[in-house]
Amino acid sequence: EFEFDEFPPFFDGLLPEGFQLEALLKQKKIDRDDLFIQLITVGEDLVGAVTIKESDE
Repeated sequence: EFEFDEFPPFFDGLLPEGFQLEALLKQKKIDRDDLFIQLITVGEDLVGAVTIKESDE
């Protein structure tokens, strides 16, 4: 479990922006301020060798 005061810049850089963000928020009904859920939602389809998934626990 991790806690932080601000969303880490590395992960923030993985999130969609602009029209892609707007489409994601509308299609998945995600709160604009819920960056963690946004990251989990797009986490398996990221550029490069990075994958973000929910824990199986």
